[in-house]
Amino acid sequence: MELEIKPDRKIEEGSHVGAIIRVEYRDTPFKYTDLIIEMDGITLKSGYPTIVTSDSKLGQLFRRFGAVLEVGKKIDPDKVFIGRKCTFLTMNKTTKKGTFAEVLQDSVKPV
Repeated sequence: MELEIKPDRKIEEGSHVGAIIRVEYRDTPFKYTDLIIEMDGITLKSGYPTIVTSDSKLGQLFRRFGAVLEVGKKIDPDKVFIGRKCTFLTMNKTTKKGTFAEVLQDSVKPV
C-alpha cells in the first residue's frame, strides 16, 4: 500500500471565525467540557472545566452566548452552542509532539 504525503496544516496565530459543530465531555484527568470548533475544514478544541456558576469559565462562556444562568436550574450545552458561529483567538503552543494551535478560552465569542 502506498500512502500520500500531505502538507502540514498550520494555523496562524490570531483571530479566526468558525462554527461550533459539537460538544464533548471528558473525565480524565478532570471533568472538562470541550467545544469542537470547525474552520476551513480544520477542527479545534476549546476546553472548559465542567462546572457552571456565574463566575466559572464555562458559566462566563454560556453568558457570552446569551444563556441566562439561574441557580438550581439545568442547562443543555448542545442547545446553546451547537451550530453557532464564533470568533476566537489562537496561539501556537510547542510541545514534545510538535507545534499546535491552542484556542484561548476567554476569546470564544458569538458572531
